Amino acid sequence: IEEGIAVKSFFDPAWVDLGALGEYGRLFEVNWVWSVWLTIFHSMISISLPILMLGLWYPRLRNESILTKGQFRLVGYLFVIDIAFCAFLFISIQDYVPPLIQYSLSFVIVYLLIQLARRVPKDIVSARHHMPSWGPMKFLALGFLTLTGSFIFASSAPEPLPFPLAILVLMVMSAGSLLLLQHKLGATGNSVHKAYFAVGVILLFILLGPIHEVFNGMLGMSVVSIGFAVFSLMLIGRARSYESAAKGQVLSQA
Repeated sequence: IEEGIAVKSFFDPAWVDLGALGEYGRLFEVNWVWSVWLTIFHSMISISLPILMLGLWYPRLRNESILTKGQFRLVGYLFVIDIAFCAFLFISIQDYVPPLIQYSLSFVIVYLLIQLARRVPKDIVSARHHMPSWGPMKFLALGFLTLTGSFIFASSAPEPLPFPLAILVLMVMSAGSLLLLQHKLGATGNSVHKAYFAVGVILLFILLGPIHEVFNGMLGMSVVSIGFAVFSLMLIGRARSYESAAKGQVLSQA
């Protein structure tokens, strides 16, 4: 919604972050490789990761709704207003108007995805086994490789590959990571493993912070990286404390 409808980077070939993807993978006025990769990126970084981290930081809230129905409805209205404002703002300040048919279809796709999400079983991506079969460090590596691999592959615009194959590779990489999580994470006793996976996902950004400050002049990025590194350690610590308390409770009831 943000990238396709609000800022229109799915369509604009001159969007600031596109680089070579403004040409590679562009067909029918749509930046296809960029669109698929950014959908994967935001579904992981902007949606799933915050939910995962919140559940690890406040484990008692995992099965509770943070917003009432009225609050949820209000947030929905504000979201729609925000998207509409951004959509008109970017048209007014940029020299680009998206193609009408493709832009209209993006609204249809959003609606269809919402309907699909309502019908998909809640446990479709849940763990397939009771306990984790990997140690925490393997999940750290999986999180790091999942994001870094797709980031490097997509941003390099692998021109020797026809772009539909590049899209297929991105989807297979994501599906492979999801399958590993399903079959290795386990349904219980996995808070520490989840924390390591979450830290692995943001590890690339932690490492890039000082590099951006030194080579790109982005002042303060090292401080941001240090802050996230400290937060990561605290997140793992809270997950360990929760798991220890949960095991102690089970033993006391045995």
